Amino acid sequence: ATTLIETDAAASITTSAAADSGATSGSIDINTSGTGTIALSGDLESAGADSSATAASTGGAVTIATNDGTVSVSGIDVSGGVGTGQDGGSAGTLSIDAGGANGITLNGDLVADGGAGNTAGDGATVTLNDAVELATGAIAISTTGNTAGNIVFNSTVDSATNEDLTLTAGGGSVTFGDAVGNTNALGAIQINSALNVTSVGTTIDAGSLTQVAGTGETNLGELTLTDAATGLTLNTATIDLDGAITTAGGAVDLDATTLIETDAAASITTSAAADSGATS
Repeated sequence: ATTLIETDAAASITTSAAADSGATSGSIDINTSGTGTIALSGDLESAGADSSATAASTGGAVTIATNDGTVSVSGIDVSGGVGTGQDGGSAGTLSIDAGGANGITLNGDLVADGGAGNTAGDGATVTLNDAVELATGAIAISTTGNTAGNIVFNSTVDSATNEDLTLTAGGGSVTFGDAVGNTNALGAIQINSALNVTSVGTTIDAGSLTQVAGTGETNLGELTLTDAATGLTLNTATIDLDGAITTAGGAVDLDATTLIETDAAASITTSAAADSGATS
């Protein structure tokens, strides 16, 4: 289409291959060539088919792009199929591009996990090329697998009303290319697993930031965290902080296996809010 693609909530699109076929699921390619809006209220599923007869199938790639317009999506699943007594299928890639200075609104989870099996399938990379807004509740993005995919935000990440963001990259990396909480702060950001986590040269404004597990380097710029009960927790191999860390009384817990390094600008302040009576 040149101007508008719109689907209702009931208008889900499913391209998954037949069970036990081993065939790759169909790809989903949605784009407007002109100044056009893409508004998808229905879910997209191109997950690979499960199989007990042969290796489970690969998920189909999903590409959503407009030359110059906003994009809003619900849940998208490009995961690999599950192998029963067989290897799992790999996930398909997922890419969303709004073009120009437009935004991407997420109303559902994005799943690009490799399927379980004798050997898990590979996860695939999720790339969000323009400004992202978390619009309707907590959002989760997952790219785990035998070889995991990356989670890439190439622009800002915002929330409508302090929505939570959960990221699970397994052995893949998480990249924030621009400010997080740019206009409205996020709620709780939880990174369940990742190789590297990077937000150098930019800021993160959220209620809290928790990295449960990591195997590489977490390199962060300025952080402002407003949840007095939670604050900042990082668990990984190497931690490199390049900007000031400020919490509203929330604790800061840095746990690395090899190195913790802070630049001169990376002060850490955990003072509770004025008149709160809370312990810093």
